Amino acid sequence: MTFIDDLFSETYYQQLGLDYRNTFHFGQLFWTHAYYPHENLELFRSIPDPSEPTQTRADKFRIVPAGGDAFGRSIPLAVPSLKANEEFLVIRAKRRPVILLRPEMSLPNNIIRGHGKRLANRRCLVAQVFSLMNTTTGDAKFSEEFVSRVRLLEYPQFMFLPRKTGVLEVDSLLRLDECQSVFTPHLQAMQYRIGDEIQYLLRCQLHTLFFDEAHEGYTIVQRQLHFHRRQLEFPFHFIKLSASPRVAFYKNQSSTPRETRLLSAKHRFVRCYVQSVNGGGSCNTVSQSSYGGSTLKLGSQYALR
Repeated sequence: MTFIDDLFSETYYQQLGLDYRNTFHFGQLFWTHAYYPHENLELFRSIPDPSEPTQTRADKFRIVPAGGDAFGRSIPLAVPSLKANEEFLVIRAKRRPVILLRPEMSLPNNIIRGHGKRLANRRCLVAQVFSLMNTTTGDAKFSEEFVSRVRLLEYPQFMFLPRKTGVLEVDSLLRLDECQSVFTPHLQAMQYRIGDEIQYLLRCQLHTLFFDEAHEGYTIVQRQLHFHRRQLEFPFHFIKLSASPRVAFYKNQSSTPRETRLLSAKHRFVRCYVQSVNGGGSCNTVSQSSYGGSTLKLGSQYALR
């Protein structure tokens, strides 16, 4: 059985340069405090202070279940600042790895001016990373079947992230259904991002998830994994094309040319044709139209024109 981390075992992550603390790339890994979405709505409400007649200042609070006046109190707080239609929520948070999906999008100063903090709040979008096992005991948090299905790309809301020294201590799960807005200065950068092929796959996966239609790039890799799983007579292979490196998929056939899709940041296409097949049924060389009939060798690096 072949999984996504088997196909891209050497290129799943890419190390960044020494300026990584000042870069914010799609797919870059960071640490930050992330909150758990609450299921039971509870509020921090101020405890009335007899010595404070206006009841607009508070330094003591208690936890109460949300009642009929939630987000509709009669008196706002001045210290700490809390409008009558706002509440302090009881939530839990944890410092965990995240992957950056959308760096902050700054606006020109002349547009920001006059809007206070409404347009100058420095927000970015991240997806949370959850460990698949207890880092202390080594106990699995999820069933082997579920993890295998994630590694076969059966759930577009999840992506498997293999452990790697300096990146993730244990195998982990990227949850695209756990995206959060984060204040950019709260991100602590790691010196890694996901590799080019995985970046492209993540973009395809986000399209599949948010637009509720399977992106072609996502289904190509998904089919590749399932072909290996079913042990078809002619498995797929890869040709790595620089500079990314990019990856082309083709199916072994001794006679019939097959069109193949090229996974790249720009989603360019090529056609690959089998030139020769060895006795074991695997391709030795292929040629494709972008190179004017020149022969490409498996595993070699080529630049796209």
